[in-house]
Amino acid sequence: MTALKESRDSNRVAVWAAAVVLLLSFYMLWPVNFYLAESLKNSYYMIAVPLLVGGVLYFRKLRDGLEYKLLLGYWIWFWLTRVLNGSPALNHDFQITFDLALMIPFFGLGLAMNAVRRRRFLNWLSAIVGGYHFLLGLVCLLAFLQRRVYINPITEGSIGLQTSTYFSRIDVFDTHPNVTAFWFLMALFLMIYQFFACENKLWRIPILISASVDFLAISITYSRSVRVSAALAFGLLVVMLLNRSVRKGWAVRIVLLLVSFVLVFSLTYWASGAGAICLSKVSDRLYPNESAAVSTESAGELETRKSFPARPVALSASRLSAGTQVWERNDPRQWNGSLNDFSSNRLAIWRSAWEAVKDQPDVLLRGRLIKDVMTVSNTHLFFDAAHFHNSVIQILMTTGIPGLVLAAALILLLLYHGLRLIFSNDPQASVSAKTLVLPVVSSLVHFLLEAGLFTVCDVRTLFYFLICGFALGFARDANA
Repeated sequence: MTALKESRDSNRVAVWAAAVVLLLSFYMLWPVNFYLAESLKNSYYMIAVPLLVGGVLYFRKLRDGLEYKLLLGYWIWFWLTRVLNGSPALNHDFQITFDLALMIPFFGLGLAMNAVRRRRFLNWLSAIVGGYHFLLGLVCLLAFLQRRVYINPITEGSIGLQTSTYFSRIDVFDTHPNVTAFWFLMALFLMIYQFFACENKLWRIPILISASVDFLAISITYSRSVRVSAALAFGLLVVMLLNRSVRKGWAVRIVLLLVSFVLVFSLTYWASGAGAICLSKVSDRLYPNESAAVSTESAGELETRKSFPARPVALSASRLSAGTQVWERNDPRQWNGSLNDFSSNRLAIWRSAWEAVKDQPDVLLRGRLIKDVMTVSNTHLFFDAAHFHNSVIQILMTTGIPGLVLAAALILLLLYHGLRLIFSNDPQASVSAKTLVLPVVSSLVHFLLEAGLFTVCDVRTLFYFLICGFALGFARDANA
């Protein structure tokens, strides 16, 4: 009976894994053809998600884990706060409540697998995600070098440069560069994992090439939050590797690890900025005419060229003005004496949340509907912010203190187990398994500066919880 039960569980996990890969691919490819994606979401997606989530909820192996229970509790509380805010039939926020349920099967998959299945799944995931982002990254690098915008003939979306008053950065399928950078960051993390996991050392050459493309793609997005996340990840990676080899006294060891972390962090952050500068200089040498066209081409010429979507079009003055955000008064990359300007007005947005709480203190208990989250805070700003640019504040304002406590408890537990895994000497704690802790820890920097965790369901959310589940699974194997 035990063997039969294990066989049934194995088959269920295989179906579960296939569903996760299909759903993740669906979200990754969404911008390529959102017309088809919307049609699929209104049909198969609406049937597949309840079946997947329902099946996972009855998977017994997950019921012993506190982390799983916290995530499930948060989702239930999110649902209840919609009811408490006057939407008992979910006529508001139905789609986000429905989509957020995907956190549960994505997080639980790694916990339901044994170590062998986890490695096998991650090999396939790395190949799919790495291959897709490698090709996408090559297109981004070519567009950046040529100073051109390529038009997607399906949606007429762009792959090229998004230009503001001060600088140009890559734009993929009309997605915000900070989000684009996080896509490539997740692909980079999987390449780091695969570098240490692959047994054939020759495979490390294409893995390094793919990782380099991901790193350069992050560089030309000019996303400082993702650059800091990447720098933090490489700093932790060096600390992890040194911790295995250094056999000094504890005091000398701590100093050495801290100095190494600071040096690698600084070097990585500098390198991510230097990459964009070097590519810009190469672009000026190879395509001097296209470089000049950034400031000279007329809006009319751009519209004419857009009528030929298969042909690359040069960046124009119309995109120069269209890409400028209304609150962008200074170059956010340069220090001008104002911390608020340097933070792209994040400090003002965070202060507006405090003002909103003072105006409506009941938000601390039941949060707000998505459409109402920014209503009060925006009255304290000179522009309408789309979100709070901080996942902690966004969770608080959306689900109140109970929701924030559940989310914070889960994150703290993941950090605790992750750091224990990094410094574990257990033979089952392989280097490749430890590298999965890097995105668990370092990506939180991004989410402290952007609203993309627990209140949004997109590629970032799904990637993060998927990797968290696998890292936690390896940590449990090593009793970390």
